[in-house]
Amino acid sequence: MSQSRSYLHILLSVILLSLSSCRSSINPAKVTYAVNCGGSEYVDKDGVRYVKDTGYDSGIESDFGQTIQFMLTEDETVYKNERYGLDTFSYTIPVTEDGKYVLILKFSEVYFQKSGEKVFDVRIGDVSPIQNMDIFDKVGRYAAYDKFVQLEIKDGSLFIDDKEVEDAYSSDDDELTIDFVKREHDNPKVNGIILVKGTLDDTHYQSHEYLMKEIETLKKKQLEEQKAAAEKKKQTKKSQKETGKKQQEKKQDQQADDFEETNESIQEDDTEHEDKTKKPEEQRKATNWDYAKNIQSDDFEESYSEFDTVTLGYEGEGGLFELMFSLPGFLISLLLAVFSGSFYLIDKAERQTKKSQRVH
Repeated sequence: MSQSRSYLHILLSVILLSLSSCRSSINPAKVTYAVNCGGSEYVDKDGVRYVKDTGYDSGIESDFGQTIQFMLTEDETVYKNERYGLDTFSYTIPVTEDGKYVLILKFSEVYFQKSGEKVFDVRIGDVSPIQNMDIFDKVGRYAAYDKFVQLEIKDGSLFIDDKEVEDAYSSDDDELTIDFVKREHDNPKVNGIILVKGTLDDTHYQSHEYLMKEIETLKKKQLEEQKAAAEKKKQTKKSQKETGKKQQEKKQDQQADDFEETNESIQEDDTEHEDKTKKPEEQRKATNWDYAKNIQSDDFEESYSEFDTVTLGYEGEGGLFELMFSLPGFLISLLLAVFSGSFYLIDKAERQTKKSQRVH
């Protein structure tokens, strides 16, 4: 039994005890017949005498509930035994006089632990006064539950709710037949049957109905609490999910920032390395170029100086004629000097470059 169901039963048991001093009860003098289904003869606290199990056409007796303590009753004996059927089964009880009667059917659930697992009907002739009987759904497991059906025998006929019922009562045999009808969910059952000649006021109907109303009130309250708890759990889960999502987004943003910083740092290192590598090369090229320019400038000045000396040597009278006369020779000498100087410069620049490369 679930914790919530036990809690419900404790509350109801307290209510039942509080009503015990003023509760309505069965008048044993009005009881015309009582049978302890699946059990032996005994007398309950109200003084009602039950006969041992008899009057059935089939089914299986069981005392599975003998070791169980039942809730919602002051006399649990009748709820500890039962008769159930693998198919529809029937009880026949004696009804010898005309008049108004109350049929009391007693039930308890000792096996199943949730609603919808045992569901059956109770049929009397062509009428089903009890349909979709689900004991667990009404009171849970290990709890007493009674149903009340008002009958009337008049002029040899049976009436339920002022409607004549066929194929249930035999005035010749003075017997009433009650069918426990199997449906798709497990097997029909019954724990006890009582027939009271009189009305509901001659039974414990008022106390029982009050208790059932309290059960419904507590069940609704319990359902509301369960819904509230489920909603709270849902909101908590949603909040945790949103918090987790935000934390994940924050983590992803941080990872992206870290990656960007790392990437920028790598690029800066690559740029710095490239600058360090490029600078010596540029310095080497600049040094070689300046050296070459200096060599060319020095050689040019030297050649010019020689040319100037030759020119100046023809100064004075007759100098211009001698200069003109010796011009071809001069030109040839000048070209040879230029070529010689160029080869010298090239060779010197190459040797200087190789020397610089060995240094670096």
